[in-house]
Amino acid sequence: MMNDLKEGAEARMSFWAALSAGCGTPEDRKNQLAFVCWSVVWVLTLAAAVFYLENNPEFQDPAAWAVASIPIVLSIGIVFAFLRFLRNADEFIRKIQIEGLAVGFGTGVVFGIGYRILERVGAPEMSASDLVVVMTIGWMAGQIAGVWRYR
Repeated sequence: MMNDLKEGAEARMSFWAALSAGCGTPEDRKNQLAFVCWSVVWVLTLAAAVFYLENNPEFQDPAAWAVASIPIVLSIGIVFAFLRFLRNADEFIRKIQIEGLAVGFGTGVVFGIGYRILERVGAPEMSASDLVVVMTIGWMAGQIAGVWRYR
């Protein structure tokens, strides 16, 4: 009977709650949501700025610099939102995040150095954004592995 109740509760659990195994306090979730919101706004403004500047090459005055600077300024908010989340998180959440960051950083270093060698033998040139994507995927994978390992 108890297992049936538990299985019913797990079935009603949101995808994120299931993925995170219900980790964290309400404050952790609030701080994480702030980080996610900053990230989404940043991605949207970055895409809009790139789209606008690529489709308006004549737009080269100081206003173009302002458009290009908006995503950079917003990225500062992302850093502070993540730091607030990390500083206020309990030890368990902090451990998972630090492990995720370690996997992301390590993945980025290995990929970045390895790919530079591959460029010397003919691989297409890598942009900085490619490396950021690889690091972000590594960070996410490290978090997921940490959640599943400690649940």
